[in-house]
Amino acid sequence: MNIRSLSDKQLHLNLLTLKSKESHIVAKIISHLEEVYRRRLFAHHKCSSIYDYCIRILGYSNGEAHRKVSTCKLASHYKGVKESIASGELSLSNAASVQVFLNQSKKLQNKTQLGDSATRSSDAFLNTSSSSSVANRELNPRSIIERVKNKSTRECEIELEKIASENHLKRPEKKPSKRNYGDKTLLRVYLDCDKLRLLKSRLNINCEQELFESLMEEKLKATEPQTEIKPRVRKQPSKKPRSISPSKRATVFKRAQRKCENCNSKYHLQIDHKITVAQGGSNAVENLRVLCRSCNQRAAIDQLGLTTMSPFINNKHIPSKSLSRRVQKSQIKDQ
Repeated sequence: MNIRSLSDKQLHLNLLTLKSKESHIVAKIISHLEEVYRRRLFAHHKCSSIYDYCIRILGYSNGEAHRKVSTCKLASHYKGVKESIASGELSLSNAASVQVFLNQSKKLQNKTQLGDSATRSSDAFLNTSSSSSVANRELNPRSIIERVKNKSTRECEIELEKIASENHLKRPEKKPSKRNYGDKTLLRVYLDCDKLRLLKSRLNINCEQELFESLMEEKLKATEPQTEIKPRVRKQPSKKPRSISPSKRATVFKRAQRKCENCNSKYHLQIDHKITVAQGGSNAVENLRVLCRSCNQRAAIDQLGLTTMSPFINNKHIPSKSLSRRVQKSQIKDQ
């Protein structure tokens, strides 16, 4: 089909059709990513996280991976998100912004509740009464999602700022973004216009680049790095049968070169039993290995099954009973 031969109306209709198909495909991708995370399938491809899987295996950029993973988390908690994306009402960038906003507000509310509980306990000790200056309001995520539908990215940020002010939430200041170009770094920062203008007039500098360089040189001359080495306190070995002594732990980590033996990740490393304790495995060094948290969960799924491990890795509240007792009871019922 020759696009240049199309009429204006036909070209516009074709573009709308392709856009609707694109939205449906994005919604299906979010559903697939949600299931990949539930199964921890990214560990089979030697990836430490679903974010790493999106970049290395699927070939997404950092921004695309962030938007899709954040939207996947939002869709797993609230129904109707994928349908809104498929219809084109909710964009990936707005959905990711809502997820980041909910995470930030949850942290702020937790800090506020801790501060209020400490104030109430001190008032009870002094036999006084006080009222909290900040109202702990429950955010309604579904209403937030509705308010950012059919809005641009900039309009979504403005709407989230309004929601934060309505609920008395002080959002953290935007961190400066940076990009490296060889030995140079490009910074994008948000500064107060009046203060910047006053600083330029006092230093008699009109160029922002020259201003930052002079301030950086003065700060480097005035300060010197100070390092403080804290002495390590060795913990006493536990007497529990599932515990691993510090010497064995050090041996296993040294053998694995302090990285996951499956995906080579260096984050969230854990000691794993090749043959689990529930299946009769011992604490011998030969039965121990180093895995990251995701690979450890995937190995447990391979050995014990997704049905057995799902309550432990896909729920927020972990059951109080140990895994070995659960496995033994399931094996007795199967017999």
